[in-house]
Amino acid sequence: MVLTIWDLIKAVYKHKFAIIAVTLAAFVCSYLYIDRHQSYTAQTVVEYKDACIKEGKSLDGETFDVYEMISPSVISDVIDDLSLNHSVESIRSQITIEPIVPDSQAVIKEATEEEGEEYTYYPTSYVVSFEATTAFTYAEARDILDSLIQNYLTYYTEKYLNLATLQEIDYGMENADYDYIEKAEILRDNINATVDTLSSYSNASSSFRSTSTGYTFNDIS
Repeated sequence: MVLTIWDLIKAVYKHKFAIIAVTLAAFVCSYLYIDRHQSYTAQTVVEYKDACIKEGKSLDGETFDVYEMISPSVISDVIDDLSLNHSVESIRSQITIEPIVPDSQAVIKEATEEEGEEYTYYPTSYVVSFEATTAFTYAEARDILDSLIQNYLTYYTEKYLNLATLQEIDYGMENADYDYIEKAEILRDNINATVDTLSSYSNASSSFRSTSTGYTFNDIS
């Protein structure tokens, strides 16, 4: 028996309702599967400007812990800000914090370890991600991450910023035999470091008050 194209068309037409039903069912199943398994990820980069972070220390001299960012108190403030119906743990479990390690540091670490020596690098930048699965929408992921950073900034400011100090502009020049060019370079680097530090404090809180003069940034602006 030889089938022609018209025989195929007739067969399809005859079973058109069954074909349409199967196609719709497949579409609905695919949609439900994707909706159940899809996720949204919001990301941001947090960079610490305080010099002590490069030494693995917080401003109070204790070991620096970036996971203070997702401490229960910070997450609770996020929940209050956004009026969320989620628990602290359900939000914390969706957050990941990964250090940013420059390629140059990875090369140095590899070379050092090949020599049998220990090498420790303390990152100052981190990628913070919030992955929204079925329990969260994309908008919630974005808003939660934004609120997390704002509340952590408040927490960090209240806990550490009043402990911050600026190095002397001529730091590193005492008891050393530098020529004029070397002294100028030291002064330049120290001034730039001071400006960067003050800028980070200003961005963190315009109401930050100097412990020595009592002035805020608003007072001198």
